[in-house]
Amino acid sequence: MALLARNNPLNPHPLPFPSKVNKLKLTTFPLSPSKPPIPSLRLTSTLASTQEVISSNPDKIIRALCFFGQLEKAIDVFNSLENHKFEEDTYISLIFLCRSKHAVPEGCRVYAHLSSSATHINLRVGNCLLHMLTGFEKLLTASHVFTKMPRKDVFSWNVMVCGYGKTGFLDEAIDWYQGMLWACVKPDIYTFACVSRCCGGLSDIKIGKVVHAHVIRFGFGSEVDVSNSLITMYGKCGDLLKARKVFDEMPVRDCISWNAMIRGYFENYKNAEGIELFLTMLGRSLEPSLFTLTSVISQCELDLGEALHGYTIKTGFALDDTICNSLIKMYSTSTRMDKAVKVFSRTKDRSLISWTAMISG
Repeated sequence: MALLARNNPLNPHPLPFPSKVNKLKLTTFPLSPSKPPIPSLRLTSTLASTQEVISSNPDKIIRALCFFGQLEKAIDVFNSLENHKFEEDTYISLIFLCRSKHAVPEGCRVYAHLSSSATHINLRVGNCLLHMLTGFEKLLTASHVFTKMPRKDVFSWNVMVCGYGKTGFLDEAIDWYQGMLWACVKPDIYTFACVSRCCGGLSDIKIGKVVHAHVIRFGFGSEVDVSNSLITMYGKCGDLLKARKVFDEMPVRDCISWNAMIRGYFENYKNAEGIELFLTMLGRSLEPSLFTLTSVISQCELDLGEALHGYTIKTGFALDDTICNSLIKMYSTSTRMDKAVKVFSRTKDRSLISWTAMISG
């Protein structure tokens, strides 16, 4: 893959256009364009219903309806003026509202109207369209919009990289990142956070190390969000020494940093190291994640497990069914069936895991 080249070429390179269609979904990596302009026109029922007023200034009517969240009425006005050349701010208002309400048919209708009336799409409208279409998982349509944009910025590329990454097209997300480098667009924090997680999802340590080198080269090595994603990536790839090195060299760590490192230990069956780091985390008054707590409780000894049981009651985690299942497993393994039964009786939604933990104990 061209991504593995040491030097960053300065000449343009044909953009990648993914073709794979069946992959698992990932967690989302959110991005938001600027909010639509606030209309100066005050919304009234008369304005919304009077055809004469609509014909006199439809753009202001639509923007006012969008501002007040009236998508259905705004689309009705929009559809009634098929041949009208709408202003840029009108398209942006409609696109922004369709994205926020996840109104797929309406958003596609706005895009179709815009696409039919414009050979090229400018940066401002294009970025809003990319954000909406990737949110709808219309990736090929988003790719088409991207090609119609004469000018792209880092946000445009980030939307495409993260759009493919969050829908499970990990190889393609890496390809878009490669195209970004060939286009001489400097990545930012959001780029590296997304690309690192994609490398982790692929368990591709070779590409992950190249991305890590890019992080350092572009000066983002001290950014907390980027370092957290690198810890997660190395943990997914099974390289705990690299993950711990990133963790130890962080000038500032947040709760996500600690939880990511602890999760890496448990996912790679280094339970003792995970428990040790967990205790250090608690000693610094940091809050563990649900995954961290369930992992530690499931693997710890009785004394620590009882202490953590008290901690979950104090913090409210004890109400979560996954915590209850971990407590049942811990008490059953420690032959304290009396306490396991007590936790089991208080579990609201007893799943197969809950019953299995009780039976195996």
